[in-house]
Parts: sequence; C-alpha cells; structure tokens
Amino acid sequence: MNDRLHWTSIIKSLSLYLIFFLIMVFIISQKQNMHVDEVWSYVLANNPGEQSLKYLLPNGETIPSAGDFFTRYMEVDPDHRFDYRTVWDNQTGDVHPPFYYAILHTICSLFPGRWSKWMAALINIFAALGVLYFFRRLLSHFCDDPVIRTFLSISWILLAGFLHTVTFFRMYVLPMLFVTAATASLAERSGREAPADPVIPGNGRIAIRRVTAWLPLWLCIFLGALTHYYCTLYMILLCTIWGIYYLCNRHFREMTALIITSVTAGFSAVFVFPGMIDHVLHSNHGVSAQAQLQERAGWFDRLAAFFRFLNDEVFGGLLGILALSLLFLMILHRITDKKTLQESHDAAFHGVAILLTGIVCGLYFLAVAVMASMKQDRYLFPIYAVLYATLLCAAYAFLKRELSSAGARSALIVLLAVLLSGSAARTSFPFLYRESAPAQAYADQNPDTDCILIYGENPWMINSDIYEIMRYASLTTFQKKAVDPERIKDVIGDHSETVIILIRVGDEDALLKQILEFLPQRYDADLLQTFTYGSSYRIRSAPADD
Repeated sequence: MNDRLHWTSIIKSLSLYLIFFLIMVFIISQKQNMHVDEVWSYVLANNPGEQSLKYLLPNGETIPSAGDFFTRYMEVDPDHRFDYRTVWDNQTGDVHPPFYYAILHTICSLFPGRWSKWMAALINIFAALGVLYFFRRLLSHFCDDPVIRTFLSISWILLAGFLHTVTFFRMYVLPMLFVTAATASLAERSGREAPADPVIPGNGRIAIRRVTAWLPLWLCIFLGALTHYYCTLYMILLCTIWGIYYLCNRHFREMTALIITSVTAGFSAVFVFPGMIDHVLHSNHGVSAQAQLQERAGWFDRLAAFFRFLNDEVFGGLLGILALSLLFLMILHRITDKKTLQESHDAAFHGVAILLTGIVCGLYFLAVAVMASMKQDRYLFPIYAVLYATLLCAAYAFLKRELSSAGARSALIVLLAVLLSGSAARTSFPFLYRESAPAQAYADQNPDTDCILIYGENPWMINSDIYEIMRYASLTTFQKKAVDPERIKDVIGDHSETVIILIRVGDEDALLKQILEFLPQRYDADLLQTFTYGSSYRIRSAPADD
C-alpha cells in the first residue's frame, strides 16, 4: 500500500513538471523578437572579436546577406567552441558575471554555425523547473497541509508573472533558482536546535555530514555571485538575518557554519571571477547604483514603481491588501496569543522561517528599489517564488486560526483564483514582442527587398530589429549624422519597393521627407510598424500622375 501511494505521488509530481514544461514551451513559441540585451547575451557568450555594430556595419556599405551576417554575429565560431576564455574576457569588459554566458556558450557550442532562440530558452526552461522543485521544497517547510501545497504549486506554474520571467532570455531566472534553493536550504534548519553531541575523535562521518549539510547553500551563494550581483545582495541579506537569528537563539555552531559557508563561497566566487570587484565599484551600473542611493528625493517614486511590479505580476493587484492584512493579524496574534514563538510555529507552520524570509524579501525589495539603475521588473525576479510562498503560506496559517480546515482551504483557493486572474489581466508579456510580427510578415513575403537602416547615436539599438533585418536580401547602414543621399539613391535604384528602418533618429517625418525629395522619381512611405527604438517604412514608387 505504501509503495502504491509512493508511486502515485511520484506520478503526480512528474505530471506537474510535464504540464509546466509544456506551458513554457507554448509561451516561448509565441516570442516574435528579442530585446537588445537578449541579443547581447548571444554576442557576449560567443563572439571573440569586434562586437560593436558601428564598426561591423561601416557607414554606407551594403551587406549582401543580412541573415548570414547576423548569424555569424551571434553564433559560435567553429574555431572557438567551448572557448570559456572568450566568455570571461567579454564579461570582464561588460557589467555582469559570466556563469549565465558560460552556460549559453556551452549550448551554442553544441550547434556551431547557427543560433536559435531555443538555445537561451533551454536555460530558462530548466532553471524554471528547478525553481518549481525548490518552491515545493520551501512549501513543505512553510505549510503542513499537502492539499494547500498542491494548490499553491499548481497556481505557481499558472501564474502569468512567473511565466513572464521565462520569456526574457537573460540570466534572471537563474538567480530566482539560487535564491529559492538557498532559502529552502535554510528553512530546513528553522527552529533546529544545535545538538550538543560530543564530537567523537576519529569519527569522520559526523564531520563529513556536518560539512555536506551546508554544501547546497555554499553552491547557491557561489553560483549566484557568478550569475548576478542582485543575487549576491539577496544572499548577503539572507545570511545576515539568519545569522542574527542563530545568535539570538544561541545556536553558535549553526551561526559559525553559516559564516564559514557564506564567506568561503563569496571569496571563491571572487577568485574565479575577479572582475566582479571592478563591476560593483566602477562599472556604469555600479556607479549608477551608488548615485541612486544618494538621490533620496526620488525614492518614493521608485518604491511605488517596483511595488507595482510585484503587485501586478505576482499578486494580481492584491499585494497591498494581503501585506497589510498579514501585518495586522501578526500584531494581533502577538498581543492576544500567550504562546511562545516556538510553540506557535510548531503548532501549524514554520513561523520562524516564514518571518525571517519575509524580512529578507522586504529588505531586498527596499534595497533594489532605491538603487537599481533602471525601473525594471527583472531586478525583482529573484524573489518572485520566495515571496509568493511566504505571503500565501502566512495567509493560510492565519486562516487556519480563524476557520475550520475546510473553510481555510476554500478561502485560500478563492484567493488563489482571484490572484491568478488578476495576474493574467495585469501581465502583458512584453518580452514576446508580438507587435513586431507585422514587419516580419512583410519581410517574409518580400525576401528580395533591400533594407536601409539609419540609426542615431547608439548602434547597439540595431539589435532590437535583427529579427526583421535578417529576412531582407541586403542591408545598408547609415548613422544619421553621416547619411549619404547619393548612396541611398543608389541602393533604392529603380526598385519598386525598399524598406527603411529608422532607429532613434529624432524627427522621422523630416528625415523621410528629406530622403524622398532627393530621389529622382516620386516615392511614397508607408509605416509598417513602430517597435522598441524605431520604425519600419516601406518605400515604394508612386503611381504616375494621369
């Protein structure tokens, strides 16, 4: 009987992961284009040479096959497969640590001579499956009701805010994995008394078990530091808060082990990638973070913006109500309940772990909101799973105090339904870039059409239009301040149609008018799409006047 229940549980778990996998594959299949940073992921992971399009696309020169050019720009050169020195060198000159890029480079090295969005998608898919695994581990320490744990797991894989993170092909799902795993690792130790067993001389097994018990946390800190610096920020807060907890409860051995684990993991990461010191102190992101901390006048607007990200994407508009309700109930509970904190959390859920995790998430939110270089939801991705589990398990714990078991379950299921509905309505999935589909469809229908691209000051913005540009027969690029009307006239020639893409050139209408007036015959300009940093226009010869 026990074996049957065991296998039933395994089948249910595998079904959950399979359904989640299929959902992610479906969502990612809808992705129509890439963010400029997503393109940079491939370039920094694979390209050992010149990376600036300003030099790779000389002003006024025509590239016969734009598709081949950008494939070479993003693919692994067969002579540089598994060349991790390139990854380390590229990231030393960039602003991010190298672990994500090393994984992407490994995947691309298995398929030299080509690239696909699915190469980066694989990282997100498997990282998200790992997040689900440790999310469920975390639930097992936060909630004692298997039915509620199942509903929370199902709601998590259906949450639009979580699926949204998977569609952004950067390193941010990996930090979510490490943050969730590290939090689950420490939650397993919540309330654990440091045993006073005497150390038996020569008993190496006990020593090995004590060391390996901290290995998962060590790996999370080490790999997190090599993935993103905000992951390091969370780990610092996590270890600090738990260290204070161990100190206050006189768990000195646990506190010592935590200090040794975190310090050795951190120094090991610096040893592997020394460039992170310069990144934090002197890179544009590092300097920007220091400047943001000093601009207190803008803190409220930044806090409000980052609150909206969590409120809309993760909690479907219910975060304010949920947080205030939990705070009120917590205060009321502390006033009216005479039990000790230890007795209270032993009765229903690991209250210590939930409380400490909530504090860590709150501090992380405040720190990121006031110092992030941009108001972007990606910087909060690492805490999405942990915060979701923390607040909803706390809500269920308080519901159980006031209602019957069936009533508490029903109330939380209703809450989850409202939350999922709100998240779906408020999450727009911007990284799918559905708005870029019309221009790509036109390019697919007109593969022999030539393309002229004019950009302002920043050539990296060209990355946002690569999916469209690759489909045209040729590409001729100009910087706005160096536009050559004679060369444009030569490119257009006597073609009936040509595409012109304008990227941050200022007054597009004025520039288009200037180009059209210079042409020897009359042409009309039709807008194909406006996307990210610029617009695409179809330039076609006008019918002759009667």
